[in-house]
Amino acid sequence: MNGCPPPACLRQATAATAAEEHPERAPASRRQWLLLLAAASTAGLTACASGLGREPLRVSLVGLEPMAGQGLEWRFRVTLRVVNPNDTALDYEGLFVSMAVRGSEVVTGVLGERGQVPRFGETVVAIPMSVTALGLLRPLAGLMAGGDPTLPYQLRGTLAAGPFGRVPFSMSGVIDPRALFGGSAAPAPR
Repeated sequence: MNGCPPPACLRQATAATAAEEHPERAPASRRQWLLLLAAASTAGLTACASGLGREPLRVSLVGLEPMAGQGLEWRFRVTLRVVNPNDTALDYEGLFVSMAVRGSEVVTGVLGERGQVPRFGETVVAIPMSVTALGLLRPLAGLMAGGDPTLPYQLRGTLAAGPFGRVPFSMSGVIDPRALFGGSAAPAPR
């Protein structure tokens, strides 16, 4: 034979055959381990940088102004105050907001501008939002039927925080209907 005892030759041949038939079961090379370690480290750093251990942003609705619309579409400028209670500034690249009125999502808006919420600071953001007249029928039905004259709302949104992901926020309150139709009533937070 080739100089090795039969059981040792059999083990070598079996290991080689198994690696050829099932490459996914082959022992990992040093390079593969380094790549795996680098990927795990990157994922860990990204998770840390994305806000684990950060206090959530505080968002409040501070203004609701009518804008010019078209046809059956109404547009509003929604003004939000975003408060950052953390010791690092939050740079953002955009913003998405949706508002549900009386449980029905009726208003959405996006802002594609870059900005920053300073550390232990705040910023005010104005977002154009739109709603169709048909979208408001259900939430306003209670007003027309003489029911509760208030409009409870739930505002949800996300700040696009660059390479570290998205920062969600939400808040709720009650809107005085005069604010929707050109009056000067301010929304009341809950």
